[in-house]
Amino acid sequence: LAREKELNMEMDMLRRDRQRLLIGDQKKGLLTELEKIENEALEIKDRVNENTLEKGIVDKKLADIAAKEKDIEEEIKVLEKRMSTSGLDDESKKIEEARKAAEEKRRKVEEDRWMSEDELKKIESIRSELREKYQILLSEIKTIKDKLGGLNEELDKQNG
Repeated sequence: LAREKELNMEMDMLRRDRQRLLIGDQKKGLLTELEKIENEALEIKDRVNENTLEKGIVDKKLADIAAKEKDIEEEIKVLEKRMSTSGLDDESKKIEEARKAAEEKRRKVEEDRWMSEDELKKIESIRSELREKYQILLSEIKTIKDKLGGLNEELDKQNG
């Protein structure tokens, strides 16, 4: 009877050891997965920062373009006023040529603005995708940490 009791105690101890080993293996796997996901989250965070810099550059470019457009519009208005007050054909022709040149500059600046706006949309789309991925990773990190907390609680129960 004493031997049977001793064997039962040994079996219980072996079961606990086995359970601790299984939990330890689960923890290792979760920690490895956690590290991988945290690294991926850091990479995404870096990409968001790069994206922010790109957005700043394009925003500045668009502001410069808007200023150019405003200046060209003013130039065209001045030339049109001068044309309406000019009576001489030679002077009118020169003013008309200057106005046409200003119109051409305006078209080129508009094309630059359109390209920059397209680039900005692309940057904002990428930014949105990155933020979505980042939020998903944060959720996964929380889930893994919760699982690790549960495993630690289970180990604490077994230890004491």
